[in-house]
Amino acid sequence: MILRQYTFELLPVERLGVITSISWIGNGNSLIFTDVMLNISGEDIDPITYTINKGMFIEDVTLTAEEVKNKDRLLSEKIYTISSEPNSALFQGIKEIGSTFTVQYNEQDQYQYSLAIPHDGNKVEDDIIISVVAKYADGNSEQQNIVVNQESSSISLLLKLN
Repeated sequence: MILRQYTFELLPVERLGVITSISWIGNGNSLIFTDVMLNISGEDIDPITYTINKGMFIEDVTLTAEEVKNKDRLLSEKIYTISSEPNSALFQGIKEIGSTFTVQYNEQDQYQYSLAIPHDGNKVEDDIIISVVAKYADGNSEQQNIVVNQESSSISLLLKLN
């Protein structure tokens, strides 16, 4: 399994007002959001499972005005924090995926989840790990751990070497 190092910019400015709306219970820290595309390449890989030990995976979703009116559906699908641009018929929401998700190898380009990670206002918490388990067609599996690290104004994901 090949995992690449990803670096992406931290963009908290647009989302600061909505951070507390996520139904996450932690140690009092806020959550900061950053987009990430996790992608694995290799041979004969079937499902891939990602698990984060602190924080959660979320997905940005676009909703119509009719969908926004259906509050029961929004809550059952864990869609929170809905906003819209002035004079727009579309709304943006945040869907809570949770601390784990599984994706099929041939479908991984279809999903782009964001990370909602604990942040004290200055930096992300220490020891945030994303565990990646790839299951192969022959039934074997391989696990790699990725460390979430903050470097000034960006977050990087680094393969953890044992």
